[in-house]
Formats: sequence, C-alpha cells, structure tokens
Amino acid sequence: MSATLDAPAGAEAPQQRPRPKLVSHVWRIARVLASLQLTVALFAFSMVLVFFGTLAQVDKGIWTVVDEYFRSWYVWVPFQLIAKFGWKFFEFPGPQAVWSGSFPLPGGWLLGGVMFANLIAAHLTRFKLSWRRSGIILIHTGVIVLMLGELVTGLYAIESRMVLQVGETTNFIDHSLRVELAFTDPATGRTVIVPQDMLKSGNVISHPDLPVDVEVIKYMKNTDLFPATDGDDLDGVVRVDGVRYAVVPSTEQPGVKSEREDAAAVQVKLLKKGTSDVLAERLLSLWQYGNYTGRQYLAVPVEVTVDGKPFRVQLRNERITKPYSVELLAFEHKQYIGTNTPKDFASTVRLRDPETGDDRQVRIWMNHPLRHRGETFYQHQTVLGDTGTVLQVVKNPGWLLPYLSCGIVTVGMLLHFGMNLVKFTNRRAAA
Repeated sequence: MSATLDAPAGAEAPQQRPRPKLVSHVWRIARVLASLQLTVALFAFSMVLVFFGTLAQVDKGIWTVVDEYFRSWYVWVPFQLIAKFGWKFFEFPGPQAVWSGSFPLPGGWLLGGVMFANLIAAHLTRFKLSWRRSGIILIHTGVIVLMLGELVTGLYAIESRMVLQVGETTNFIDHSLRVELAFTDPATGRTVIVPQDMLKSGNVISHPDLPVDVEVIKYMKNTDLFPATDGDDLDGVVRVDGVRYAVVPSTEQPGVKSEREDAAAVQVKLLKKGTSDVLAERLLSLWQYGNYTGRQYLAVPVEVTVDGKPFRVQLRNERITKPYSVELLAFEHKQYIGTNTPKDFASTVRLRDPETGDDRQVRIWMNHPLRHRGETFYQHQTVLGDTGTVLQVVKNPGWLLPYLSCGIVTVGMLLHFGMNLVKFTNRRAAA
C-alpha cells in the first residue's frame, strides 16, 4: 500500500533556477550543432566533395587537388567537370561541350571542423557517461583522433628528397612541392634566396642582399622539354647524351597519370638595382636544377654579370638545411635475370649528427627506412646510370595518430558489440 503526500495548502511548488543567459545561448547552439540532420548533411557533402575532388584529378595534380578541395575552407567546382563526367559515362553532352561557370562547395577544413563540433556537441547534449556507452565513446574518440591526425598532417607534414652520388655527402633536402630562386656568388659561395611566395607574375623584387632587382614576367607551374637545334635562340637544357632541349610552358601533370613531378619555371628580367635597366632576361626552370628527377639532365649554367662580378642564378626546389649530414657509401640496383625489371634498390649511408653524437652506418631498402630526428628516409629511385640514389624524406609529426585511432576504434567496436552479444545471450538463456 502506498500513499502520496500532497503539498500543504498555500505552499508554492519548488522552482528550478533559470540558467544564465550566456549558458542558455551556448546550450542552445550546442543542441543545434548536435543535430542528427546536420550529421547526415555533413556526410552527404563529404561524399560530394570526394567525388568532385577525385574527378578534378583529370585536369589537375594530386597535391593541387588536395590543397584546393580537401585542405581548404571552400572550393569553387567548375561545371566543366560535370560535362566531362557525363560524356565519359553517359556520352552526353559531347566531347567538345564547354560548360562555363562554377558552384561553391564547403572544403575539407570546413567540413572536418563542423564534424568535429557536431561530434563533441552530441556527447555534451545527448550522450551520458556510462559503462554501457563506453564502446560508443571509444569509437567516437578514435574518430576524433583520426581527424586530429589529418589536421596535423595537413599543417606540418613535409615531403622532400635527398639526391646523392656514391661518395657524396650532403646536409640538405629538397622540398618536393616548393621552389625558390637562388643567387649564388661563385667566389664566396654565399647564396641569397627569393622564396616561391614572391615569384608572382608582375611582381618586382628588390632587396639589399640581392645583386639585382628581379621583375617576374611569368611564373609557370609546369613546363616540358622541346627538342631544339643549335641555331635556335632558346633557353634550354642539355641532356646527358648531348641533345639540346628548350623549356616550354605546359599544363600540370594530372593526378590520374602522374608520370613525374611538375617542373616549375619562371621568366624574369634581371634589372640593375634601383633602375629599369635590363641586364638579362631569363627563363629558369627545374629542368636546369641538378637534383630534379634524379640528375637525368645536365643543366646549362645561367649567369648574370653585375659590375663585372658574375652571379649564378638558379630556380631550384626549396632547400632545407639539416644539422646532420648523410654520406652515400654504396648503392645497389638489382634486376631480374634477363630483364630490365627492377628487383631491389638499396643504399648504404653514413649518418653523422654532431649535436646528438650519432654516427652510424645504415642500409636503406624496401620497407627498411632510416629514421632520425622525426624524419624517415625511404629508398625512392636511382640516379641515371646507377651512380647514386634518390631518397624520399618524409616528416610527419602526426604519423602515429592514424594507427592510434584504428586501435581505439577496434577496442571500442569489440567492447560495444561484445556487450550487446553478452546481453543477447543472457536474454536467450533466460527465455
């Protein structure tokens, strides 16, 4: 038998304290962010973005697409991509159709940021911390770690290479995606660098350390080589076999068939400092840089004379100097018998680091990289004639986060489905 006690006559019912206005507004925003409809919309936009980002690689390079579509806040998608997709798969609207204009889409940074906020808000407003939900919480934690890993990779990862001849020692790496314009005094070895961000068409670069003023006529993301005769007055390079080639503008290598890295170029006027007097006009490209594509081409030296003093001018990959040095002791390139098919690449190097006292000999080969100071050296390719090696150097502070994420998600799924399996078996046994 039970009874309910009524409140005394005239007594007021207890009232809840109203939330402060700021807390109330924050809570309302959190509930909007936690919406399941928003979650579905974000996943839908993500699939559309991946679709168009993949389609864009028909015309653009992989890293261009990554920067424009996935590591950006928004992107303008050209309608021409839809026209190309329609022709390839449905033979409509036609191979020569041109659809002008574009439409906006949220980029990867924006979608990822809102997804992160959506997941956090959902836990704050809908999920309660309990043992029964521990599996779901771990799965979501793993997803958050994965998203943070992509953020760290996008902001701080660097891909570069190191090119070495047998017996050569170097203490720098070449950034794979960035270039710089270098002026070197052959007498002293002193080099002044103009970074890529300043090499914009129409820009005039003046600095006290530069021997000349530099007027950028045109910057080209990619160039190609065109056979030239000795009588042609063209900027060019000389192949190892002695054939002369001119540098000509070209579209960037599309992601669907990346045969080589883009060979950037810049056409510049070199002006006498403080004047408009043209000392020289040059087309400088990565084809003229010794380390590009593993030294397959012999560069034609480009020099400019200022007040009787010569300076060497070079467009090259951005150099990153290191506090350690690497010497190539030996290089192995094995092939399958009777074929030209590569079987094995291996580089034996000596690493010296005065700051850490590290001095060791390491053999680098397939799936056996060298790791030092957070950087990983992989065997990449060979120098023409098997006289040296090209090592790919990767620095990614967030490399461990995807592995950690997969581990957390795996534990969360085992826990979640395991508890449901136990609950199901207990019910079945009770029945």
